[in-house]
Amino acid sequence: MGSTKHKIQRGITHLEDLKVDEFIDIFCNFDQYEISEKVDGSNIQFGIDEIGFYTTREDFGGNRVYDASSYPVSFSTTFLRSAHLALEKNLPAMVSVGLQQGDRIEAEVLFGEFPNVVPYSSDINRIILLRSISGDTDVNSLRKVLIDNVVVVNLPAPCTLDGKNICVAPEQHRWSFSSTTVVNSEDIISNDLRDAITLELIKLKACTDEDKITQLKTKIKEMLLNNMVRHIKSEFGPELVNGGWIEGIVCRHRKTKKQFKVVDKQIFGVVKNFLWEIRNDLTEKPRSVNKVDSFIGQFLKELSESINHPTLGTTQAKRYLRKFGSTKEEIIANLAKDIKFVELCRMWDEFIKIYEQKLEDKLVQYRITRHKKAITVNLGDRTQTFTYNNEIDRRTLQVFSSLFLKLEQFKQGITNATCAEDLIVLLVADKI
Repeated sequence: MGSTKHKIQRGITHLEDLKVDEFIDIFCNFDQYEISEKVDGSNIQFGIDEIGFYTTREDFGGNRVYDASSYPVSFSTTFLRSAHLALEKNLPAMVSVGLQQGDRIEAEVLFGEFPNVVPYSSDINRIILLRSISGDTDVNSLRKVLIDNVVVVNLPAPCTLDGKNICVAPEQHRWSFSSTTVVNSEDIISNDLRDAITLELIKLKACTDEDKITQLKTKIKEMLLNNMVRHIKSEFGPELVNGGWIEGIVCRHRKTKKQFKVVDKQIFGVVKNFLWEIRNDLTEKPRSVNKVDSFIGQFLKELSESINHPTLGTTQAKRYLRKFGSTKEEIIANLAKDIKFVELCRMWDEFIKIYEQKLEDKLVQYRITRHKKAITVNLGDRTQTFTYNNEIDRRTLQVFSSLFLKLEQFKQGITNATCAEDLIVLLVADKI
């Protein structure tokens, strides 16, 4: 069994993005909402369909995967392969409480100490059961048989020590199943906070100026952040004094199940930009030909400009390719017209040599500066300093090594090419 393609739409709306009437109605009935921590992991879904048990990230364009071995072995898929195996080990228990064909469950995966930005426990990975998306199985019944279960998964995984060479070695991952603690809003909101919000709602109801409306909504959001987010540690992470914090909260109506989230965008964004700065500088894909800042963006721009199609190096490539035909074969043939094969091979070989050296220089510079990188952020009632610790360093080195591999694969592809069409495939195969 391999994988199949499905696509649905989902998402929890940010509080400040709600329409005014909806915003006001929420706080007039806020006692009907339950609140839980918004965890900062990777979304995954699992279930059973006519083919069998699967895991998927189809909301983000992925396929349903029925066998962990169908995931490619790469840094970005290690958590998916491992989580799939952990869930598979518990499949009999889930089936025993009703998981059946047609059921699909949403979960959040916390893999490693820093899945994204917020720190979590480093000694165990977690699959946090969130909700049932389709089918009849009550997610609470799954929680009862899975919560606190610990399973061990053994699998081959890529690793790098120097940011350049990749090896595949056996790894052992410990997994537990969890759920976020849910509390009723009336149990944690103080009378003072309720009165302060009510006062701002009165102003909001009478307001017609868009800028003022935005200010009032932001003020109410800040009240929630200061009282419910900025002084809270994750139940899955370290204490506040050890660097713990949370991204935000999710509020859900008990009857309608309608949800919104309150995220500390300013603080979260600052910390994310810092922790991901090097990785984004290496891999961020340019949105247009006029703004190309990253290493991979510059590399793809050079290749694309060499065949007079600079848009192929941007996120607009898929749309651009539609101009050249309705089938993969037609698109490739049209792009390959008038290309001087030998000359282009020579040119691309030179590009790769240049970019290998550029990447080497960036890696050397990173090694010199990584332990000096730090940022101090105001978290409301305290400040916190963030650094490139061992886990952030490990993930950054993974990106460097993946790019060295990509350049090597490109070089090998040029060596193996026998015609212009082969070169076009190297550039656009993942876009058509």
